[in-house]
Amino acid sequence: MALFSSNRYFKPGKGVERDEPQKKAFFRFFELYFRKFWKYILINLIYVAVLLPFILYLYATVYDMLYYLFMAMGFTPEQIENVWTPFLYLATLYYNYLPAPVTNVLLVLSVLAYGPCRAGMTYVLRNFACEQHAWISDIWDKAKENWKQGMLFGVLDMLVLFVAVFNLSYRPESIGGGMASLLTASKYLTVLAVLLYSYMRKYIFLMIVTVKLKATAIVKNAWLLMMIGIFRNVGSGLLNALLWLGGYALVLLVHPMFEALLLPFLLPVFTNYLSIFASYPLIRKYMVEPIEQMSPQEREALMQPSSKKLEKQARKARKAREKDQYYNS
Repeated sequence: MALFSSNRYFKPGKGVERDEPQKKAFFRFFELYFRKFWKYILINLIYVAVLLPFILYLYATVYDMLYYLFMAMGFTPEQIENVWTPFLYLATLYYNYLPAPVTNVLLVLSVLAYGPCRAGMTYVLRNFACEQHAWISDIWDKAKENWKQGMLFGVLDMLVLFVAVFNLSYRPESIGGGMASLLTASKYLTVLAVLLYSYMRKYIFLMIVTVKLKATAIVKNAWLLMMIGIFRNVGSGLLNALLWLGGYALVLLVHPMFEALLLPFLLPVFTNYLSIFASYPLIRKYMVEPIEQMSPQEREALMQPSSKKLEKQARKARKAREKDQYYNS
């Protein structure tokens, strides 16, 4: 075949040595990140575009909450109003010039689309972290493929975030009396639950795009994996928190325009990639590798429905036949 006969397609190159030892995780992390740096930026833009109505809603909500908090701390309205960022300014324009029905509809659509979009993004980032091929278009393919579980856990994510924001603004000590102690205890228990869920969610979206499990099984396995990998979860969680705090320290203390660089282009996907890089080895060890080591017969038996499921399907079929006979008689 003349098309492939030219020697220029077969020049020896450096390549990868057969027995070359794997690099340390720290160096491999940055090597894989910068290898596909521009693709990560594109994924970040897609992710932020889907979430933009929710991000603007969050900015408006948190700003209102912080406004009254700073007023209580003795800041003047003029001092507070001098604080601005590009996304805060965009949120102000968004809510001042768009009618409430439009912003509400866009907010609902953003919340519903978040979970499937995150599932698709997780699939692509997981493949990049494992040095496997993935197209950017796989975000949409995997979002459509996993839209039910993605939407379910995406809405759950939003509810947990709402609880976290509410806990930041809620001050039970202002009530007074014995009830204040009970509410304070419940507040900190809720904070602990939100923290544990933030570790579990790293595994939830990875399992959605890696294995076929029911939602209850995903939650159960996410809890177990979170406990098994508690140290790596805490470590990656602290790193992510430091990255976000450091990023917004640049925004507030150096120049607000840093936000226009960090939020749309870098931080969301970089912190998600960090979480996936830290979490996926446990899913591979405890869920993927055991299936890969099974014989073809064992895999086929694993995919077969259980006897209870077969009985349930038989009952449904019998009821359908009885219903048809009733209407045909």
